[in-house]
Amino acid sequence: MIENRLSEILGRRRMNVSELARRAGISRSAAHKLYHDTGVSFDREVLAKVCGFLGVQVSDLLVYVPTDRQEDHNRRG
Repeated sequence: MIENRLSEILGRRRMNVSELARRAGISRSAAHKLYHDTGVSFDREVLAKVCGFLGVQVSDLLVYVPTDRQEDHNRRG
């Protein structure tokens, strides 16, 4: 499973989605989709702008977290 950590990052900085959109130079809609994790894919340009503005790597925003099922499958390999 891929875990989206944008809400945690913005929470620590006390920043909302509208401010992120304005300051990172992305649409409010794109910021909202990324924040609420409602998209099925990620636009590379949006990710680049968000990461550049926040000073983070993509791997800080999107983190792979194995599920129990994935771990079982990998053990059986």
